[in-house]
Amino acid sequence: MKEYYEINILDSGYPAKLKEIYDPPRILYCYGNLELLNQVSVAIVGSRTCTSYGKECAYLLSEKLSNNNVTVISGLAKGIDSESHVGALNGQNSTIAVMANGIDGCYPRENLWLRNKIGNEGLLISEHKSDYPPRRYDFPRRNRIISGLSEAVVVVEAKERSGSLITAEYALEQNKSLYAIPGDIFSPLCMGPNRLIREGAIPLSNFNDILYDLGIIPAICNVDLGADESLVFQYINRWGEVTKNDIASCTKMSEKQVEGMVKILEIKGLIKCSLGKIYVAN
Repeated sequence: MKEYYEINILDSGYPAKLKEIYDPPRILYCYGNLELLNQVSVAIVGSRTCTSYGKECAYLLSEKLSNNNVTVISGLAKGIDSESHVGALNGQNSTIAVMANGIDGCYPRENLWLRNKIGNEGLLISEHKSDYPPRRYDFPRRNRIISGLSEAVVVVEAKERSGSLITAEYALEQNKSLYAIPGDIFSPLCMGPNRLIREGAIPLSNFNDILYDLGIIPAICNVDLGADESLVFQYINRWGEVTKNDIASCTKMSEKQVEGMVKILEIKGLIKCSLGKIYVAN
């Protein structure tokens, strides 16, 4: 049976990353798997009212991070937050929900099923006692915890005035890596991340980039690969879209060897070839 925990900032179990931020919570109220507090973590945030593109990005990024043993952190809100939590839960690792209210409650109420699932399979945390009600001014403040627990923050979709941009500001203050997913220049929901990119955030156009930046080699799906096949696949996986000449130049293989490796990887369903370009199939 799961238990509730109270972790004081003076306790040995208090996450070291959170001690480093300005105004860390004195007590963390937790329910679930405390081991997640000290794992490599990435925060994913975005708009409550998001597009199908934003939902897909949040879900697939979270699932990929989870499948590479990275914990996904978000705020249990509708939209991007929810997709991020669900994607992580469907991967091999799990997720942390940082709540603005006490962990016995749920806001929004429609996410009660997700709150319960995270409590069973991940971790719920709050700086407030279990029965504390949701209050408007607590949502921006809890974003410092979302960022503080993470190595990096990713903004998926957000309007120019958005709570997600508050999380981005905390990330910069806390010297966290800040990523933003590029979006439609005509969409109000993409104005936030596009502006962040203009101001210096890292554009995340290939999900593997954040893993490499964290020092993690992306996991290859459950397919047996030989040494040369693995080398070629890792190169394609790293750069997203390459040519056979690119592969030959980097790996020092002959064009004939590269041709053979590409054909094998294509037969195994790991890559696709189109108009002279080679890219990962999934």
